[in-house]
Amino acid sequence: MNVGDFQGTIRCVVHPSGISVYRGQRFWMRRIVFATHAWRVNGEPVRKQHLLVDLEVLVGTAARWRRRIAPAEVISFESAGIWKMPRGGAFLRLSRFLGPAADPELQAIAAAARKPDIRSTEFGELIAKSGEDYSCTCVWHGKPVTLELSPDEEDVDATLAATRRLDAEWDRWEGQLRALVAGKLLDLWRDWNADEPPIDGETLYGRLALERIWVMDGGQVQLMMDAGGQFTDHTIVVDGTVEGGPEDVYPEG
Repeated sequence: MNVGDFQGTIRCVVHPSGISVYRGQRFWMRRIVFATHAWRVNGEPVRKQHLLVDLEVLVGTAARWRRRIAPAEVISFESAGIWKMPRGGAFLRLSRFLGPAADPELQAIAAAARKPDIRSTEFGELIAKSGEDYSCTCVWHGKPVTLELSPDEEDVDATLAATRRLDAEWDRWEGQLRALVAGKLLDLWRDWNADEPPIDGETLYGRLALERIWVMDGGQVQLMMDAGGQFTDHTIVVDGTVEGGPEDVYPEG
C-alpha cells in the first residue's frame, strides 16, 4: 500500500483501548493518537489490520475528543494520507473529523469488540471503560465511593473476587490503614500544620474521606482519599494489596 491508499474518507472502529494524548509541537497544542480496530477507505472492503491515527487539537479540548472518539465506536473522518516520522513509524493523518458513521458491517465488528458490563450483587453494575477497566459508584461500608477494577484480560473474575474479599475483610484492612496513617502521616501533618493544636492519629484519620478504590490484577489496591485541606490541596494515596493490607500512604498532587 502507498500513501494514496489512505487518502479520502475513512470509516473505522476505534480500538477498545481508546485515545492517548501527548504534547503537541507547539505548547498550545496536543496530539491525539488512537488505533483502528477495523476500517475501510472510500467504500472499499473492510480491513482489519491496525492503523495509528494522529490528530492535533487545542489544549483543553482532549476531554471533548475522548467523547467523540470513544472506544469500540464507529467513526468517519477525512485522511490526508500517511505521515512518516523521522525516526521510523508512521501515522495516518486525520484532516477532518466527520463524526459517527452508519456502517452495518463495522458496527457489527464494534459490537463484538465491546466488553460486557459486570453486574454484581455487592457493588451494582460495573461499566466497561476503555482498555480493560470497569467502574461504578457504590456504597462502600456506608460511604459513597468510585470503585474501579483493572483485571487481567483473561481473568476478570479473579479481580472481582479480590474486590469482594477486600469488601469482606475491610475491618481488618481499615484497621491497618488507621495505624499506617498514624505512623506515616501524623509527623508530616505536624510539619505542615505547625500553628495548629496537636492531634492524634485517630483524629487525623477521621478528617480523611475515602473517594476512590482501585483494585488491579493480582490483588493490588490503591485508594484515593480527600485530605480535607489537612495537607493543603493534596490528595492522600494509599498503596497495598488485598491480602497484605495497606503498605504505604502519602500526599499527592
